[in-house]
Amino acid sequence: MNKWINCSLLFSIAVLWVFNPAFSQNIPGYSITAKIVHCEEGEQLFLQQYKGKNLPNIDSLSFSIDKENAFKGNQALQSGMYALSFNKTLLANFFISDENSQNFTISLDIQNPAQTLTFTGSPENQAFIDYLRFLGTKQHTQEEINLKGGQLQKQFSASMLACLSKP
Repeated sequence: MNKWINCSLLFSIAVLWVFNPAFSQNIPGYSITAKIVHCEEGEQLFLQQYKGKNLPNIDSLSFSIDKENAFKGNQALQSGMYALSFNKTLLANFFISDENSQNFTISLDIQNPAQTLTFTGSPENQAFIDYLRFLGTKQHTQEEINLKGGQLQKQFSASMLACLSKP
């Protein structure tokens, strides 16, 4: 009797392990959910993979305002750079690095994707977007430095500054 209880307890744990998503993270496949503001009902969204200069569609869905919009597949995606787009408009670029990081959510507002893009469940993609935003804040500073440098070159054309800037 005691053996039977132990066996059924082990069997129950095994069943929970296999069918509970919290325990079965290593099941191959992908699920990329798209939470998009200002997208029209029925719009076609495309999951694309960069192949050199080409960007072929590898999955698509018809956007629904009332339902979850997720690209899903039973086979894991290859490592590489991917894109989310609609109506030939690129919305977001992101990375897939391994089989264990293919279940995440992309959130954005179509009217301002660069400022609203976030990734939940994909720390590498969120870090990449945060880095691009940081670079964007420094671009204005670099433009100011270039402008001031050009003004100084005109003002002191015969100075050492002009000599240093010539090849």
